[in-house]
Amino acid sequence: MTAAIPDAPPLVQYGAPTCPHNGALNQVPCVPDTVAMRDLDLSARPLALILGLVVCACGGGGGDDETSSSFGPATTGDGDGDPTMGETSATMTDTDTDTDTDTDTDTEGGECGDGVVDPGEQCDLGDMNTDTGQCTTSCLIASCGDGLVYEGVEDCDDGNSDNTDECVEGCAVASCGDGFVWTGMEECDDGNDDPADMCSSECELTNCGDGILQDGEQCDDANEDTSDDCPACQFAFCGDGYIQAGIELCDDGNLETNDACISPACVPAECGDGFVWEGMEECDDSNVDPNDACTDICTEAFCGDGFVYTDMEECDDANDVDDDACTNTCEYNSNISCKQILDGTPDAATGVYLIDPDDVGPNEPGLVVCDMDTDGGGWTLVGSTRDTTFNDQASDYYDDLQTINPAAGHEGIWDGMRPLADGNADIRFTCMQDPDGDEFDVDLSFYDIVWYGEISTGTDTESCFSESNGNNDDQPTPARRDNISDTMLMAGDQWNAGYLEGEDSCSDTSDFTVDFDDRGMDSNQSDGTDWGEDDGTKKCGMSGIDTGAWHIWVREL
Repeated sequence: MTAAIPDAPPLVQYGAPTCPHNGALNQVPCVPDTVAMRDLDLSARPLALILGLVVCACGGGGGDDETSSSFGPATTGDGDGDPTMGETSATMTDTDTDTDTDTDTDTEGGECGDGVVDPGEQCDLGDMNTDTGQCTTSCLIASCGDGLVYEGVEDCDDGNSDNTDECVEGCAVASCGDGFVWTGMEECDDGNDDPADMCSSECELTNCGDGILQDGEQCDDANEDTSDDCPACQFAFCGDGYIQAGIELCDDGNLETNDACISPACVPAECGDGFVWEGMEECDDSNVDPNDACTDICTEAFCGDGFVYTDMEECDDANDVDDDACTNTCEYNSNISCKQILDGTPDAATGVYLIDPDDVGPNEPGLVVCDMDTDGGGWTLVGSTRDTTFNDQASDYYDDLQTINPAAGHEGIWDGMRPLADGNADIRFTCMQDPDGDEFDVDLSFYDIVWYGEISTGTDTESCFSESNGNNDDQPTPARRDNISDTMLMAGDQWNAGYLEGEDSCSDTSDFTVDFDDRGMDSNQSDGTDWGEDDGTKKCGMSGIDTGAWHIWVREL
């Protein structure tokens, strides 16, 4: 029998075996032909499926020579397994006794699932077609991207080639480290689990403060605190621009020593730190001495700045008045007394002045406080002592006459004013319970009386001050003034006891006292006007104090 043999069909994807078919006898064993497998991965298929693919559907009957296969049409043959095929047609000789001429023709147009691979189908396993297997219910060979999950082979299949969703290339479920950035779930994915690069092992963009040490970071303490020892993931240092708590007081982000924040300690600039603050200081000599070349406000010393430049200036009264106590060349104008200064300069201020009471005499000039304000002014300080009260005795000049806050105790009264006040003069007694204070607790003025001449005569024994109950002394009673209460008693206005007792006897060193309106010794000790010492007990407005400062002033008539 001679029959036309159709062109061979395309190779199927999943290796379809073909076999010759004897339509009459159907007794020839099914042996796979050399038709190639296409895109079939048998290694991943169950054994039963593999065997099913190999077994030929060599059924049929009658005189129909059409050969069928589950993976496409087979070539016609003579049943011996080796058909002769031409390029477009071939003649086959039937050697059996059947002399009938086969006039049947193949009928095309089968449906998916009939077990026959029809045109347009890639496979057909009949009842074995499944959307979770190799041959789908659409007779298409399963492939990644077809929207069907091939069990055991694919983890997912969302039917697209988008690698930014939950199912990525290779039909694998998206995961951190797969190299694809899952939109909305991952910030990055660099295909590795190295936590030290720009993408962490949790697929988050790394940043300073995440606790992971990255390239370019010196440290990472898992916080955004810039006041600890790891600000901005760099080791803290003075000049980094971050104030390290407990270590730095400032940090201006530079290493300059001439601005408001000094490196390398990161402390605010201040006068005396040894660094000249540009635009703010003229000098800085690392100290706060106001009397050297660089003052305690870090200005260069000059005459008239109010600071006495040691060994360079005698005085500095911070003005340009040349005829006051301190000249414009910062030298003292020598005056006889504070009263003379005030008489010549009525607006002269209270302060320290150089006076020379004996003028051209042998005594050296001395610096003293001149009170130019109280009770008419012109008072010269001749006694200033701390914690120790005076005796009524003379003394040479001492430096504490330049202050009402003396540094030491002194028993005597400077006799330098005797050339001007040896006879009658005004005398004043002040004291402060706080030796470092600036307000007097007692301030008494006595006018036109010989007391200064008496108490500056010589030793305590040689000096007698209203002793022996004041008999025949201090008469008539001097005019006097309480400068604190602004109370005035005129001359002749007697003390309550009829006299003032300044000491028990001339040689008594435990007594030296005055009072405004009673006898002084052994009288009312708490009337607020007691000054000095009574039987060894110190008084300044009240009796029995331990510390204080006592002063004596004189003003010539």
